[in-house]
Amino acid sequence: MIVNLQIDRLVLEGLPYGSHHAPLIRAAVERELARVIAQNALESGLRLGAVARVGTNPVRTQSAPVENTATQIAEAVFGELVR
Repeated sequence: MIVNLQIDRLVLEGLPYGSHHAPLIRAAVERELARVIAQNALESGLRLGAVARVGTNPVRTQSAPVENTATQIAEAVFGELVR
């Protein structure tokens, strides 16, 4: 499955990173979310097409590396997309 994913705006509050990390976090979340969608979309009943807004429950991070934080965010967003 080919997944084209673009996040226009990613709002993250309370993360232990500076604003200079924002592009890294956004790119990592896009990458990880595309991977999760590609692996799970067919059996999960994922809604296809554009989604205007997705909110999630808080994701708890503790100075984790950006990739770990991106994985947690991607999994939370995916969980909301298949609700």
